[in-house]
Amino acid sequence: MSKIFKLDQPDYSSEYQVICICSSLQDYRLSWHLNILFKLDLAKSEDFEYIARKTNQSIKSSLYLFSDNKTLLDYQMISNRNPGGFLMPEQKQVDYFFLIRGLYDLQKTKAMEDKIRNIPNVMTAYIADFSKLKDINNILSDLELHLMKILSEKKKKDVKKFEKKDHLGKN
Repeated sequence: MSKIFKLDQPDYSSEYQVICICSSLQDYRLSWHLNILFKLDLAKSEDFEYIARKTNQSIKSSLYLFSDNKTLLDYQMISNRNPGGFLMPEQKQVDYFFLIRGLYDLQKTKAMEDKIRNIPNVMTAYIADFSKLKDINNILSDLELHLMKILSEKKKKDVKKFEKKDHLGKN
């Protein structure tokens, strides 16, 4: 008799707040508005590739990142609507997810939501209910792995630059 083991699913509901954004804006335009509104520095990152568990289909989503070292908050904007389909198919009306990771006051998130709604060409924005986002924990888990990969590659590049600079300095 074989046993089936199930891994516990991580629960990110206490770490993340998610604002769903419905907008006709291109990703770079929306990130520009968010940067201006909230004094952020969201920057385009390597696209996030997610393999949908049900369809085994690869979906690439544009990704913008900013880490605020003062407040210890991470901001991520990720597209839901992509040429290959939707990151979260049950949320087809959502164009972008604006993620805030860290200890953040719900009142501030509500204020951000209100400000986002006032961006030109944003139809609506609302705070997501984690219980209604089916694959959110899988997606956030994969997103964290993606971010660790990006940081690892950045560190490797920085080390190579340092070694090259150090080597040149010894001549």
